[in-house]
Amino acid sequence: METVMLFIVSAQNFIKEFSLAHKHIYPYLLFLAMLIPFICGCLILHFIIVKRFISWSKRVQSPVASLIAELFKGINLLFYFVLSLYLDSQISGIKGFLERALFVFFLLFCVFECVRILEKVILFLIHQYFSKNIESDQPESDRPVIGGWITILLKTILWTLALLFVLNNLGVKITALAASLGVTSIAVAFALQSILSDIFSSISIYLDRPFKENDLIVIGNDMGVVQKIGIKTTRLRTMQGEELIVSNHELTSVRIRNFKQMEKRRIVFTVGVMYSTQTDQVRAIPGYIKQIIEAQEMTEFDRSHFSKLADYALIFETAYYVTSGDYALYMDVQQAINLGIMEKFRDEGIGFAFPTQTIHLEK
Repeated sequence: METVMLFIVSAQNFIKEFSLAHKHIYPYLLFLAMLIPFICGCLILHFIIVKRFISWSKRVQSPVASLIAELFKGINLLFYFVLSLYLDSQISGIKGFLERALFVFFLLFCVFECVRILEKVILFLIHQYFSKNIESDQPESDRPVIGGWITILLKTILWTLALLFVLNNLGVKITALAASLGVTSIAVAFALQSILSDIFSSISIYLDRPFKENDLIVIGNDMGVVQKIGIKTTRLRTMQGEELIVSNHELTSVRIRNFKQMEKRRIVFTVGVMYSTQTDQVRAIPGYIKQIIEAQEMTEFDRSHFSKLADYALIFETAYYVTSGDYALYMDVQQAINLGIMEKFRDEGIGFAFPTQTIHLEK
């Protein structure tokens, strides 16, 4: 150690003595003498930090820790070379063109590395959002393409801000440039108002998730299954089989009924029997209907009552639940209930009412 220190002191004395006659050469000699130690020091520090963070991330087993370790590991080694050149020039006191050039290189590399780090953070956050808000059984290919557009939009904003920051630090007057960009953006926004409205509506649909692909939805008088959520439009397959294309702006401006989110379906139906039915039979009918409904799987009986005396029938109103939103299952259950009521009424001698008219003739 003492030998190394003696060598460094001797080298410094030699450089000082040599530069007494050439004072303008001294900063450059000092710059060259300090360059290798700076580069080695930065690289050693980099590898130590990366090794520590990698071991820490393995010990913690956290996505955030893995991200931090990956960020440090992904820094370009050329950045440390440029950093060493810039720090060396500042300490050695180099002036003029070389100092300015090293500053420009250092600024560009710093901004580039910072933007790359922020890009990785943005991708990490988007991935985390996907993982928490998309069902595990939904295939990745079915995810809306809007996620990629959000990434592109954020990257564009990030690189634009980085460019403006670099130009500002290089002495460029960006006030007029920013104003011209603002006027141009307003003109483009007016020209593309309809398209931009649909794009931002698609972002709203993606983030709010009022419906997903394969959901059965009702929009006004139209009903269909969502086939694809695009950037400008959403495609539905209607019950008749044709494809219905709806703009995303319209979807965010109207009420949407999403039957896929239905946990259970409530059904109310009526049955009319003839006025000639006996009172005891009328009193027993709600019990018959209750037994028939409870005999079906995935049903919850609610009520059944003799509700009113209609013009030509005694009306019984019944309500029950199907514990699924599947429309086909509901129709199967209702069909079984209707058949069960018909069989029970036939066995009990109860007749269904139908429109009749009695005419009395007087002489």
